[in-house]
Amino acid sequence: MAGGLDFLNWINSKIKGTGGDTFKEDLAMSESSGNYDAVNEQGYMGKYQFGDARLTDFLTANKGYDKDLDKDKKIIDVFKNDFINTPSLQEDVMTWHVDDINSYIDSRELDKYIGKKIGGVIITREGLIAGAHLGGRTGLRGFLETGMKIHSDEDHKDKEGTYISDYIMKFS
Repeated sequence: MAGGLDFLNWINSKIKGTGGDTFKEDLAMSESSGNYDAVNEQGYMGKYQFGDARLTDFLTANKGYDKDLDKDKKIIDVFKNDFINTPSLQEDVMTWHVDDINSYIDSRELDKYIGKKIGGVIITREGLIAGAHLGGRTGLRGFLETGMKIHSDEDHKDKEGTYISDYIMKFS
């Protein structure tokens, strides 16, 4: 799987880029206009608009919490305060988030959809990552594995009406 490792190194170099037309910066512009202080009506926050569930995932994976963080709201509240006030922490969460999605794509063999077309657009790994960012990893998987029907019941959307397929096409 040397090719997969080469690709991960390439995508990480794009994601950690210092500016210009990178996937990470494009996603940030779409999510918050690149604003680290952004908080939307649903409570998604930061430059990349993370919610409580994904921040809890990050804490569990990286801080070694074995408690039920859903019940220990104080830990989450303190972390959210640090998160919204610390751009470098937002970048660290984003790097972990993309790595986690990439691992999920590879372990579930969702990379077999790369190169296929959806709405006339050739699917890329960046498109899959963006789809998972919008609709969750399992939302992305469900959409892909149920036939990729654009704006269908399996193509989940956020509160603003953006579908997983919209993000896959936008970022592919």
